[in-house]
Amino acid sequence: DYIRGVAKVKINNQYGLLDKTGKWSLNPDYAWIEEVAEDTRVMVIKNGYWGCLKTTGELLAPFKYKVDRPFSEEFAVINMGGKY
Repeated sequence: DYIRGVAKVKINNQYGLLDKTGKWSLNPDYAWIEEVAEDTRVMVIKNGYWGCLKTTGELLAPFKYKVDRPFSEEFAVINMGGKY
């Protein structure tokens, strides 16, 4: 199913996003991809760390966050060097 113009696809245990033309919006390089937000921002896991990207691949938040609890209303508890 397409959400906000992209579909989450799993290949070889990695996730990516395909646009409606069949081109990769985000290559399948991620352990997990959350649902795309209304502003086309998406939270993803790579190498055990969470980061935030636009569906175009633009980096919004670096991959340096360990999430200890699920996201709730777009917020999450993160662990950075033992601090929350």
